[in-house]
Amino acid sequence: MKYRKWITMICAAFMLCACTSKQPEKKKTNTISHTAKQKEKKIKSIPQPALNTEEASAVVMDAETGKVYYVKNEQESRYPASTIKLLSALVAIEYYKDDELLTTKNIMSLPDRVFAYTEPVHDGEQIPFKDVIRGMLLKSSNEMALTLAENYQGGYDAFISAMNKKAKKLGCQKVEVSNPHGLSYAEKGWLKETCSTKDMALIAKAFYKNKELRNIISTPNYTFESNQYRTMQNVKMTQHDSPYYDERVIGGKTGFTNLAKRCLVTYSKVKNKTIITVVFKENSREETFTDTKKLLDYVNEVLAA
Repeated sequence: MKYRKWITMICAAFMLCACTSKQPEKKKTNTISHTAKQKEKKIKSIPQPALNTEEASAVVMDAETGKVYYVKNEQESRYPASTIKLLSALVAIEYYKDDELLTTKNIMSLPDRVFAYTEPVHDGEQIPFKDVIRGMLLKSSNEMALTLAENYQGGYDAFISAMNKKAKKLGCQKVEVSNPHGLSYAEKGWLKETCSTKDMALIAKAFYKNKELRNIISTPNYTFESNQYRTMQNVKMTQHDSPYYDERVIGGKTGFTNLAKRCLVTYSKVKNKTIITVVFKENSREETFTDTKKLLDYVNEVLAA
């Protein structure tokens, strides 16, 4: 009986301690919940930026988590112009090796040849993949985009098929492409090029996950190893001598056709987070830069809240 009494007392003491230790935890949970609600309220009070162009569409997304900070017309199908080259790069990087030589073909079939006025690209040139992919991303060379497609296993059509399959795998819903460069010309049958800003943000997120592509898109300038006269720079928001320079922007991809108007995808560092901004269908190049800055300022306020 004596032992039983002691055991009963010990058990009672243990239960009392367990109950009292739970109380602060409940209070802590309530405090966290209150703090979260206060932060959410503060974020909602921050005015969202108005873009320069009413028809413009945009998405701002965390490159690592996929968290979305801003959307406007994000589901609308748009012409992505050269920003679709991010998708071309995703397909190419999985197939080619850096020092692999690619042969240029059918260059004159392109109505817009980026190197035409500096160091024209001719059929039959052999250019290492490291130059080709950088030329496509940093110079926005349609010649280099075409070269990636022409040298792909199965040829041009197989490359386009791989692009569309890759987009579906990433969860894109409005992507449909028929060329690797984003040009839109009715006479060429290039009017299928569609992509929403939400889709492009998903493509940009997958692009940034690849270490090699991440290094390329954050390169300020580049000269072809195979031809010193083929030089290029990253987007103007990364260039110190540009009036559009923004120290937060580490790289990006521009795009333009008459149908697409002005497009811009950027990667930026805001509060130690990598932020993707996508803006489509702006009226001018200046508007893509100023709207991107507005969106980055907005994210900065949200993260500081």
